[in-house]
Amino acid sequence: DEQELDEEQERVDEQEPEDEQERVEEQERVEEHEPEDEPEEVQGTGAQLDKLASEASEPLTDHQIDSLLADLPGYLGTICKDEIPKLTEAMKKAWDSGIPFGFITLNIDRNLATGNSRRPPEVGHWVAVAVIPDTQQVTYSDSFGLPAPADIKASLKKALDHVAPKTLLKSKENLIQHQSVNTNNCGWFCIKFILEMVHGRSFADVTGYNAMASQVAK
Repeated sequence: DEQELDEEQERVDEQEPEDEQERVEEQERVEEHEPEDEPEEVQGTGAQLDKLASEASEPLTDHQIDSLLADLPGYLGTICKDEIPKLTEAMKKAWDSGIPFGFITLNIDRNLATGNSRRPPEVGHWVAVAVIPDTQQVTYSDSFGLPAPADIKASLKKALDHVAPKTLLKSKENLIQHQSVNTNNCGWFCIKFILEMVHGRSFADVTGYNAMASQVAK
């Protein structure tokens, strides 16, 4: 009986390394198929987007922007500036749900946009709007550091008066220039602004105001 036990133990000992190897191989297969973490820029930090913006040579179309932001909760799409009223009901739904939301608009009317795939022509330029229900802020960013044109302000005010009629919203505009005048990377800066605002970063951080103030203080 003792000899039989010894022989059985030897068979178990011989099998264990093989079982262990199978477990290791199985774990390796699992790890190979596990999804990787989202790239940092998709989570709203924007480091890689800064790099993409600096290297961009062609303007982004509406389809490209919408594809890049398709999975972002609260993203309402790309429009021309005269189409802002069309987003009113979508804005209200997001506001009532407490979801930060934003959209990217071409600062020209629809009839001036080029073709079915909208891209900024010589006179066009992407700008971004983000609305944060928790802090009751409506924010605007033009990567040239310019204030919002009067017609965009008027359309936005009219829509938001319907979205939040009893709320006094705090309006903030980026006046810091991020884009060189001879570049076409406004779409990338808009994407970064929307991502970071919707993910909860402060307006002063997103626009670079805090970084600039810190440099001045030194």
